[in-house]
Amino acid sequence: MNMRIAFGLVSISSDMDILEAQMEFVEEQAEQMRLFAENIRDDLVQDVSSINEDDRRANWQFAEGFYDNYVEFRIPRILYYPFIVSLHSVYESALTEIANLIQEKNGKNESFTNVKGKDFLNRAIKYYRGTIGYELSQNSQSWERIRILTEIRHAIAHANGHLELVSQGKRKQIKKWIKQDIGIEGDYGDIIVSGAFVRETFEIVKGELENLIERFKDWNSTAEAC
Repeated sequence: MNMRIAFGLVSISSDMDILEAQMEFVEEQAEQMRLFAENIRDDLVQDVSSINEDDRRANWQFAEGFYDNYVEFRIPRILYYPFIVSLHSVYESALTEIANLIQEKNGKNESFTNVKGKDFLNRAIKYYRGTIGYELSQNSQSWERIRILTEIRHAIAHANGHLELVSQGKRKQIKKWIKQDIGIEGDYGDIIVSGAFVRETFEIVKGELENLIERFKDWNSTAEAC
């Protein structure tokens, strides 16, 4: 394996290592923010013995509402949104890098950037299938999650996660995913992803890239032996 290929593959692995560290940091921060909101909620419902029952009930409802909004809305937007965008960016960058390595190895003029398709994933499928005969994913469920990641990322990047600002066709598809109980909600009119969804998606992307790297290595070894 030449240095160019080795460096390209190490760069992809390094990006995933950085993302894994970021994922752990995000999870830690989410818990810290949840505890912060819990403390504020508890403070709000303390020392209310001097007010009447109606006021105590109203105070409790306000405190619970604050906590729910903070945990279910603010934490996902502040912490999970940026990670989703970064995860998708690393995935696209990795596919592009391996495609460039394939082109350099084959010595062909056709580049990944010149492949026509309706979106990035469609172009990537065409390129990998057409150049080395590989399907991008060998697992249909993992591939579906990558499609979900892509659409959620686009909704975050181009519509700030607001469902009403997403195109009608995309909004309809996202609402279908919301109904599947996979960790995506449409509360407050925004796309909200759970910490479990983000972690699971990260693990799927990591596994898919590791698998693709190994398959590329096998292809490259065979090409060098010919």
